[in-house]
Amino acid sequence: MRPPVNRSDLTDFYRRLVQAFYHSGMSQGDFARRIGKSRKTVDAYLTGRSTPDTKALREICYALDVSADWLVLGDERRSPKWWI
Repeated sequence: MRPPVNRSDLTDFYRRLVQAFYHSGMSQGDFARRIGKSRKTVDAYLTGRSTPDTKALREICYALDVSADWLVLGDERRSPKWWI
């Protein structure tokens, strides 16, 4: 996945990713297994040191039960019910 052009968009992406991950209640190890990545890679995603590619993004959305429109673009019409 190409990072968003605007740095604040990228920050918002990671903020949504972290919120969705913590809302899931999974451990980083469980999440890593669900998306087919290492725990180290998941840690890099959650801390903003790495951006998932398209395949990983798809797996992340399935694992966290969120839409890519919401996770990447912040489309509030597609936000999960728990999002505030």
